[in-house]
Amino acid sequence: MVQESSVRKAGRGFGFLESLFEDANRSESKKDLEFLRKDYVDLIALSASLSSHSKWIPYLFLIERIKKTADELRGISELLRGKILELGGQVPTDASGMLSPHDNSLNDGSAANYLSRQNVKRLVKDMEVHSSCCEALQRQRNLIRDGGVARLLTVVIADMQRQKAELLDVVMKIS
Repeated sequence: MVQESSVRKAGRGFGFLESLFEDANRSESKKDLEFLRKDYVDLIALSASLSSHSKWIPYLFLIERIKKTADELRGISELLRGKILELGGQVPTDASGMLSPHDNSLNDGSAANYLSRQNVKRLVKDMEVHSSCCEALQRQRNLIRDGGVARLLTVVIADMQRQKAELLDVVMKIS
Protein backbone atom coordinates (compact mmCIF):
# COMPACT_ATOMS: atom_id res chain seq x y z
CA MET A 1 0.00 0.00 0.00
CA VAL A 2 2.83 2.35 0.81
CA GLN A 3 4.44 1.71 -2.57
CA GLU A 4 1.20 2.37 -4.44
CA SER A 5 0.73 5.66 -2.61
CA SER A 6 4.27 6.79 -3.34
CA VAL A 7 3.90 5.82 -7.02
CA ARG A 8 0.72 7.86 -7.29
CA LYS A 9 2.38 10.82 -5.59
CA ALA A 10 5.37 10.52 -7.90
CA GLY A 11 3.04 10.39 -10.89
CA ARG A 12 1.26 13.54 -9.80
CA GLY A 13 4.56 15.25 -9.05
CA PHE A 14 5.91 14.28 -12.45
CA GLY A 15 2.75 15.60 -14.10
CA PHE A 16 3.30 18.89 -12.34
CA LEU A 17 6.89 19.03 -13.56
CA GLU A 18 5.75 18.17 -17.08
CA SER A 19 3.27 21.03 -17.01
CA LEU A 20 6.00 23.39 -15.84
CA PHE A 21 8.24 22.16 -18.66
CA GLU A 22 5.44 22.64 -21.21
CA ASP A 23 4.81 26.18 -19.92
CA ALA A 24 8.52 26.95 -20.25
CA ASN A 25 8.54 25.57 -23.80
CA ARG A 26 5.50 27.70 -24.72
CA SER A 27 7.25 30.73 -23.28
CA GLU A 28 10.38 29.96 -25.32
CA SER A 29 8.26 29.45 -28.46
CA LYS A 30 6.65 32.83 -27.90
CA LYS A 31 10.10 34.42 -27.64
CA ASP A 32 11.18 32.67 -30.85
CA LEU A 33 8.07 33.94 -32.63
CA GLU A 34 8.63 37.49 -31.40
CA PHE A 35 12.21 37.40 -32.70
CA LEU A 36 11.02 36.11 -36.06
CA ARG A 37 8.21 38.68 -36.32
CA LYS A 38 10.56 41.56 -35.61
CA ASP A 39 13.11 40.23 -38.09
CA TYR A 40 10.39 39.80 -40.72
CA VAL A 41 9.21 43.41 -40.38
CA ASP A 42 12.78 44.77 -40.33
CA LEU A 43 13.76 42.86 -43.47
CA ILE A 44 10.64 43.90 -45.37
CA ALA A 45 11.35 47.56 -44.56
CA LEU A 46 15.03 47.24 -45.47
CA SER A 47 14.17 45.54 -48.75
CA ALA A 48 11.79 48.36 -49.70
CA SER A 49 14.37 50.97 -48.78
CA LEU A 50 17.11 49.30 -50.81
CA SER A 51 14.77 49.06 -53.80
CA SER A 52 14.22 52.81 -53.65
CA HIS A 53 17.94 53.44 -54.28
CA SER A 54 17.58 52.20 -57.84
CA LYS A 55 15.92 55.55 -58.67
CA TRP A 56 19.08 57.57 -58.18
CA ILE A 57 22.05 55.24 -58.75
CA PRO A 58 23.45 56.16 -62.18
CA TYR A 59 25.13 52.87 -63.05
CA LEU A 60 23.04 50.00 -64.36
CA PHE A 61 25.29 47.26 -62.95
CA LEU A 62 25.02 48.79 -59.46
CA ILE A 63 21.25 49.18 -59.81
CA GLU A 64 21.02 45.49 -60.65
CA ARG A 65 23.10 44.57 -57.60
CA ILE A 66 20.96 46.69 -55.28
CA LYS A 67 17.76 45.25 -56.74
CA LYS A 68 19.14 41.71 -56.41
CA THR A 69 19.99 42.31 -52.74
CA ALA A 70 16.52 43.79 -52.11
CA ASP A 71 14.90 40.77 -53.80
CA GLU A 72 17.03 38.39 -51.73
CA LEU A 73 15.98 40.18 -48.54
CA ARG A 74 12.35 39.88 -49.63
CA GLY A 75 12.93 36.16 -50.16
CA ILE A 76 14.50 35.82 -46.72
CA SER A 77 11.55 37.62 -45.17
CA GLU A 78 9.23 35.15 -46.91
CA LEU A 79 11.21 32.27 -45.36
CA LEU A 80 10.76 33.88 -41.96
CA ARG A 81 7.07 34.42 -42.69
CA GLY A 82 6.69 30.72 -43.52
CA LYS A 83 8.44 29.70 -40.31
CA ILE A 84 6.27 32.06 -38.25
CA LEU A 85 3.13 30.50 -39.71
CA GLU A 86 4.54 26.99 -39.28
CA LEU A 87 5.11 27.68 -35.58
CA GLY A 88 1.52 28.85 -35.22
CA GLY A 89 2.27 32.56 -35.07
CA GLN A 90 0.70 35.40 -36.95
CA VAL A 91 2.48 37.61 -39.43
CA PRO A 92 1.95 41.36 -39.17
CA THR A 93 -0.50 42.19 -41.96
CA ASP A 94 0.81 45.69 -42.60
CA ALA A 95 4.47 44.65 -42.91
CA SER A 96 4.43 44.15 -46.68
CA GLY A 97 3.82 47.83 -47.32
CA MET A 98 6.34 49.15 -44.82
CA LEU A 99 9.07 51.51 -45.87
CA SER A 100 11.96 52.75 -43.86
CA PRO A 101 11.46 56.15 -42.22
CA HIS A 102 13.73 58.01 -44.64
CA ASP A 103 12.03 56.83 -47.85
CA ASN A 104 9.73 59.85 -47.94
CA SER A 105 12.78 62.08 -48.41
CA LEU A 106 13.93 60.29 -51.55
CA ASN A 107 15.01 62.69 -54.25
CA ASP A 108 13.53 62.21 -57.67
CA GLY A 109 15.62 60.44 -60.27
CA SER A 110 16.66 63.58 -62.14
CA ALA A 111 20.27 63.90 -63.23
CA ALA A 112 20.84 66.81 -60.85
CA ASN A 113 20.12 64.57 -57.88
CA TYR A 114 22.34 61.63 -58.85
CA LEU A 115 24.88 60.89 -56.19
CA SER A 116 23.61 63.65 -53.96
CA ARG A 117 25.11 63.53 -50.52
CA GLN A 118 21.69 62.80 -49.01
CA ASN A 119 21.15 59.74 -51.23
CA VAL A 120 24.58 58.31 -50.52
CA LYS A 121 24.04 58.85 -46.78
CA ARG A 122 20.74 56.97 -47.02
CA LEU A 123 22.47 54.07 -48.76
CA VAL A 124 25.18 54.00 -46.08
CA LYS A 125 22.48 54.11 -43.40
CA ASP A 126 20.70 51.16 -45.04
CA MET A 127 23.98 49.28 -45.15
CA GLU A 128 24.36 49.91 -41.41
CA VAL A 129 20.78 48.75 -40.80
CA HIS A 130 21.53 45.61 -42.82
CA SER A 131 24.61 44.97 -40.70
CA SER A 132 22.62 45.52 -37.48
CA CYS A 133 19.94 43.08 -38.65
CA CYS A 134 22.60 40.47 -39.37
CA GLU A 135 24.16 40.95 -35.93
CA ALA A 136 20.74 40.71 -34.26
CA LEU A 137 20.06 37.45 -36.11
CA GLN A 138 23.38 36.06 -34.90
CA ARG A 139 22.49 36.89 -31.27
CA GLN A 140 19.01 35.47 -31.69
CA ARG A 141 20.31 32.23 -33.19
CA ASN A 142 22.12 31.61 -29.91
CA LEU A 143 18.95 32.28 -27.87
CA ILE A 144 16.46 30.28 -29.92
CA ARG A 145 15.74 26.78 -28.66
CA ASP A 146 13.89 25.42 -31.72
CA GLY A 147 16.44 23.56 -33.85
CA GLY A 148 14.59 24.25 -37.10
CA VAL A 149 14.53 27.99 -36.47
CA ALA A 150 18.21 28.01 -35.49
CA ARG A 151 19.14 26.18 -38.73
CA LEU A 152 17.05 28.62 -40.76
CA LEU A 153 18.79 31.56 -39.10
CA THR A 154 22.19 30.04 -39.83
CA VAL A 155 21.35 29.98 -43.56
CA VAL A 156 19.87 33.49 -43.42
CA ILE A 157 22.95 34.85 -41.65
CA ALA A 158 25.27 33.38 -44.27
CA ASP A 159 23.22 35.01 -47.05
CA MET A 160 23.16 38.32 -45.26
CA GLN A 161 26.91 38.33 -44.70
CA ARG A 162 27.40 37.88 -48.43
CA GLN A 163 24.90 40.68 -49.08
CA LYS A 164 26.79 42.90 -46.65
CA ALA A 165 29.91 42.56 -48.77
CA GLU A 166 27.85 43.39 -51.90
CA LEU A 167 26.41 46.53 -50.30
CA LEU A 168 29.83 47.66 -49.12
CA ASP A 169 31.16 47.22 -52.65
CA VAL A 170 28.27 49.26 -54.10
CA VAL A 171 28.86 52.06 -51.58
CA MET A 172 32.59 52.08 -52.34
CA LYS A 173 31.95 52.29 -56.09
CA ILE A 174 29.51 55.17 -55.69
CA SER A 175 31.59 57.17 -53.19
